[in-house]
Amino acid sequence: MKQLRRRLSGLGLLLSLLLLPAFLGAQEAVLPAFREEYMAWDDFLMSYLGTSLSADDGGDGSDAASSALLEELESLHAHPLNINRATRAELLQLPFLDGAQADSLLSYRAKKHGRLLTLGELQFVPGLDFTDRCRLSLFVYAGEAPDSLRRPRPSPRLWRDGRHEVLTRFDLPLYRVRADVEHTVAQVAASPNKYYEGYRWANTTRYAYRYRRALRYGVTLQKDSGEPFGTKGTHTYPFDYNAFHFYLRPEAGRYELAVGDYRVRYGQGLLVGDALTLTRTSLLGGMSLARARLTPHASTDESRFLRGVAGSYTFPIGRSAAYGGQDGPSMQLQVSAFGSYRRLDGTVSQDTLTSFKTDGLHRTLAELDKRGRVGQWLMGGRVQLEGNIVRPRPLWNGQQGFYKEGVWTVGITAAWSRYTRVVWPAPRPYNLYWLRGRDAAGVAADYAFRLGRWAVQGELALDRKGHPATTHTVRWRCGAEWAWYAQCRALSSRYVSPWGTALAQNSRLQNELALLSGFRWTPDRLASLFTLEAYAEAFRWPRPVYRLSRGGNGFEAFVRPTLRFGRRHSLMLTYRFKTREYDVAGTDLQQLTGLHRLRLQWSVADLCPHLSLTVAADGSLYATQTAAAETGLMLSSRAAWKALPDGRLTLSAFAALFTADSYAARLYAYRPHLQQAGGSASYSGQGAAAALVVEGKVNEILSLGLQYNLLHYFNRSTTGSGITEAEGPSRHDLHFQLRLLF
Repeated sequence: MKQLRRRLSGLGLLLSLLLLPAFLGAQEAVLPAFREEYMAWDDFLMSYLGTSLSADDGGDGSDAASSALLEELESLHAHPLNINRATRAELLQLPFLDGAQADSLLSYRAKKHGRLLTLGELQFVPGLDFTDRCRLSLFVYAGEAPDSLRRPRPSPRLWRDGRHEVLTRFDLPLYRVRADVEHTVAQVAASPNKYYEGYRWANTTRYAYRYRRALRYGVTLQKDSGEPFGTKGTHTYPFDYNAFHFYLRPEAGRYELAVGDYRVRYGQGLLVGDALTLTRTSLLGGMSLARARLTPHASTDESRFLRGVAGSYTFPIGRSAAYGGQDGPSMQLQVSAFGSYRRLDGTVSQDTLTSFKTDGLHRTLAELDKRGRVGQWLMGGRVQLEGNIVRPRPLWNGQQGFYKEGVWTVGITAAWSRYTRVVWPAPRPYNLYWLRGRDAAGVAADYAFRLGRWAVQGELALDRKGHPATTHTVRWRCGAEWAWYAQCRALSSRYVSPWGTALAQNSRLQNELALLSGFRWTPDRLASLFTLEAYAEAFRWPRPVYRLSRGGNGFEAFVRPTLRFGRRHSLMLTYRFKTREYDVAGTDLQQLTGLHRLRLQWSVADLCPHLSLTVAADGSLYATQTAAAETGLMLSSRAAWKALPDGRLTLSAFAALFTADSYAARLYAYRPHLQQAGGSASYSGQGAAAALVVEGKVNEILSLGLQYNLLHYFNRSTTGSGITEAEGPSRHDLHFQLRLLF
């Protein structure tokens, strides 16, 4: 007990030293007094991320929404932009906006002399349909606008005029799993993967400072359930996961710098990618051009990030005549470089790494033994040239000017990596061409241009042995009524890129041929009443993949019509179908499997004052050629109530009844949760689930939150599996959260 108190005291001293400069320099946070939100946050995540919130069949995980993407969206929602002051770069942080939409919004704002009184004026911005405006309302607000008649404000100080945020959350399971029992040294030695080495509670603590897009820094500390706390011998001191990030990009400067943990995305992500790869449903909403992107990593995702130093510098090349009322560079050259060194988890056999471990869990002695077993050096750089496509037009004074009609960009990226151990997975038919050895390298060339209604972008990458991978996407947009895109991918079976995360059906960026096409239609006369979204994708794996010994084909289709009845009611039907081939266990035969998912959702805003309600029915059907079909059915409901008119107290609730024949026919539902504390959950078997979230603002600085989750099975005497199995048919857990914003 004394040792635990000493560790807690040390942790308190550490946090105090970290936060002391923040409190000394704290300024009053300028928050919107009223936010016009035209859709519920939960509905946005379900519609935008769509299938990525419910990674399902196939085991490929290609659509699995990473925690980094979800947490980044939540961070953007918690720190909305003042639309009257937002820059183009800040607007392009929103992944559903493309460059043409951002330019259109800024042009409209200029015509209004930089002053939008309400977000309702977005309906007059060309290129923004009803869905875009609803989504945008979650991330922006109509705040104070610049006014030349007022006394000019002093120049902002990056280090003092931003917002500080401290967030800590404790997760307490009210049940005991099989691994959370008293054990002896002999028991651990005999079964090193059966007993927790730490405490069952979990904690995430964050401190972050943000000044618009110019400066961000902070720390992230996390201890998962079952992991040790404050133990130097297991390298979990003070937490199992300790991260630091620093990002600087002066608003009027030409450079950007990241130190600590960061993510990069160059081109289409075939060579070097990050966790913000677009999903198939998000492509329906917009497509930003392939520019270099450098972002700090503040997420608790312990696998998809780099650790070191990265930066870029932009050189203007020449100047064009006036367009849009101002002079601007005709072209600009951006030079980027990055370097990273991280210790990665994995399984080592005779000084050879046979597999990587990416879940970030270090609960048992066997998991702790895999911690940091290999070091990875990663270095690279990029040269990018960007220019404007301009068209002449007469100016008011009789002279000839120009206006920007489009943009183009081309870039070349190179990367090299070396591991401190030989990487050599045990040979299997599906992994013969995975990364083997100690080195990996590659080079890629990408392009993108937007002209009028058309946008095209693509990339060609070669690994160090010359094996190619390429992807190309074309998008056409007709005002706010039609948006269509098509994408083709061709990834060599021998292409190796351990850092790429581009869109693919296979779990790795190799061994795939695919053609994807989708559209979104919002009839002009029914813009606020009806939207239809759909996509279809055909893909082929020429060589074996996991659970498929001879390669095979697959097909995926998605359709989602949405009906709106005024501003309060909406009815959405979502259907997704995916078929692919699998091996038949115990034979050399293959079979087709098909998974159908259907969801009917009705949502109503302001059912009564400050109450929103969503009711949904989900169904699934998993069919194979060798077994009977398996089905699932779920009825669920979500409700959100602002108990106080000023939003200082909110209550969110979720309840569901489900039945599913097997895990293959499992069902998904998005549960309300505390900030950066979860997402969707999957259900199989027969049972019920519930959640309750209470969040309150004590004052303008302090907020408190409480979340309670319940899962109960009607047909089981235990819950979970493996080391997380618990006696009894029910699981209860609590989450406590404290947030300071100043």
